[in-house]
Amino acid sequence: MAVTTGPVFVTGPNARDRYGLFSVAEIEDLPEHASLGGVQWITGNCGSDVGYTVDCAASLATKNFVNDPSFQVANPFVVYAGRLCGTVGFTVAEQQRLVFQKLRASEQTVVETVFSQQLFGQSPGLSNNPDVVTVTPGTNFVDSIGLLEAAFYNFYGYSGVLHLPIRSGEHVSAYNLLTADAAHPLPGNSRVWRTAIGTAVSIGNYAGRSPVGAAPAAGHQWLYMTPPIKIWRQPDSQVTISPVEGSLNRTTNQETWLAERTYVVGFECHQIFAIDATLPTTTTT
Repeated sequence: MAVTTGPVFVTGPNARDRYGLFSVAEIEDLPEHASLGGVQWITGNCGSDVGYTVDCAASLATKNFVNDPSFQVANPFVVYAGRLCGTVGFTVAEQQRLVFQKLRASEQTVVETVFSQQLFGQSPGLSNNPDVVTVTPGTNFVDSIGLLEAAFYNFYGYSGVLHLPIRSGEHVSAYNLLTADAAHPLPGNSRVWRTAIGTAVSIGNYAGRSPVGAAPAAGHQWLYMTPPIKIWRQPDSQVTISPVEGSLNRTTNQETWLAERTYVVGFECHQIFAIDATLPTTTTT
């Protein structure tokens, strides 16, 4: 039908975070002063245990010892959103709300991209990481996931995180490889997808690149496994939003609004594992 009046102003759709890195990570407020220097912590979880044969004459000389505990470091990066707009029609509070809303709408996607390639000085991450151990590919996609888990759990005794680019995530769903937790103890997360052995699975906007940063071959994706992920970020109340005094360009009569949040993403024991997985050409039901 013909429109005879202007549209009525209403509240728009309520956007919800999709499943991804934020769903499997422990998220905590960024400590004061960590925006510039990142964070560090002490852990005793790194390194493999070793068994030995019972012998009445055994000596400490036959056992291996490593320096422990170790310091782990994670470096910060910033995610931002910007808006360029005219000065008519919005209050300062509305402009600031809209630019913050834009930041919230896509920051998980940006964090996943940065983390998957160690961009903007971020570390530790996935590709471009000298601590990556490359696992020999399996005969098919499912086998490659199994080999990646086997390599990780041959080294670590606690549950890890499997990082899948969104495209390969659809294949694990088609092969019914994952189950979902009924509930998750971390704030804001309702469930986490897991493999048969209990590995948490992050399906996100990962680049799927090789350990040296090369793009994957056609029909391939690089999959990674890391220790558990922790994210430190500025709380909403500390997100930097430009004030009106610095936003107005009096020459063009336009406003430039900026919202930015500092992130640190880290995991214990920097040795991680990667495999070049061939994506299936057919799916099962």
